[in-house]
Amino acid sequence: MPVSKALRFLFPVFLFKLYPACLFAYEADTQAWRYAMVLSPLTWHRNDDPEHAQVWLAGLERQSADRALQGLSVFSNSFGQPSFFLYPWGKVHRPMRRENSLYVKWAAGLLYGYRGRFEDKVPFNQNGFSPGLILGLGWDFKPGYQAQLNLLGTSAVMFTLNVRFSPGRSASQPRGR
Repeated sequence: MPVSKALRFLFPVFLFKLYPACLFAYEADTQAWRYAMVLSPLTWHRNDDPEHAQVWLAGLERQSADRALQGLSVFSNSFGQPSFFLYPWGKVHRPMRRENSLYVKWAAGLLYGYRGRFEDKVPFNQNGFSPGLILGLGWDFKPGYQAQLNLLGTSAVMFTLNVRFSPGRSASQPRGR
């Protein structure tokens, strides 16, 4: 299946699973799930490879009340190939009790996009599919807004901006962290 067909199929399917609160009536607890739009304008590579292309990322993730994390990110990888990372497993940890703005995040799932001569750039890659693990360190710099640094294996660090929101919450209600 070509990449564009796979992305056209997977993105709507995952959005349907990601947004059940928008599609169906659900329990009155609007804090049950919180969502975030994730955008990356900047990635630093450890090695200055002339084949590296500009990396961009756009994603959507949801976090449960117990801080379990799920999401989907669509991005252009380091070699300019369209890619995605589907992560059904993850967690957000807030290690400092007094200062709740700092958080550590991990996400694990399926990575697709390193194909052809770039297959060896990602471990365990088979026809562009491989397991993925991302570790992140973030800061809530304003209610509903986060800045985050993600380790991309040993090869790069990605900077993301996250905008958090809760479906069903009126604009007059305050947003939690």
